[in-house]
Amino acid sequence: MLDSEQWRSRVVADGQTLCPACQSMNLTMGACGIGSMTVHQEYVCGDCQYEFAALFGLTGCRVPNALTSWWATPWPLRTSTCTSASAPS
Repeated sequence: MLDSEQWRSRVVADGQTLCPACQSMNLTMGACGIGSMTVHQEYVCGDCQYEFAALFGLTGCRVPNALTSWWATPWPLRTSTCTSASAPS
């Protein structure tokens, strides 16, 4: 099992959310809460059924000059923390 810091490092380096228990990327997203600077996302692993939640934070943004540049602009949006985890009941 990855601890919170190991999980964060892997998610940020790989750019892909993974299960902290089995490291699978077969995840189902559950409830999501969106704030002005954060996103709280719940997950359930499809392989081991582990349930966990992650908090993603906005680390910067860029205001595009035109609508066409909106989609082409790189957005450095992601830091991650595995905020809680629990075994399925």
